[in-house]
Amino acid sequence: RDILLGIILAVMAMTLLIAFDHINILHFERAHAFRNAAFDLLTDPDTLASIEEASELKILPLTEYQSTLDEIDTIAEKLRMNQQAWEKKHAIVVKRHKEMDLLRRQYDILVSLPMFGVDKFCGE
Repeated sequence: RDILLGIILAVMAMTLLIAFDHINILHFERAHAFRNAAFDLLTDPDTLASIEEASELKILPLTEYQSTLDEIDTIAEKLRMNQQAWEKKHAIVVKRHKEMDLLRRQYDILVSLPMFGVDKFCGE
């Protein structure tokens, strides 16, 4: 328990020193070198690849991430517009089917009337 507390305090002290060095309150050459080494390590492609593999996440640069978000927003708008266009066309198709059913019923009635004799000339 004491060892764990010591490790936590040491990490917090290092973090505080690095933060003070970063905002130029204190200037510790070792903290500056440690910060530079950590930055170099985290920008190394091999390190990034191993972090991505271990976390099963893809680390993207901010510009690529922003362009992906913009593309998703654009596609969502296109999908919304296509859905509205599809609904309008579907309504037209349903309306035409109703009109066609009405015309088909009228045709069947006219063909079935013996007075006209159309059923004899319509290929049946």
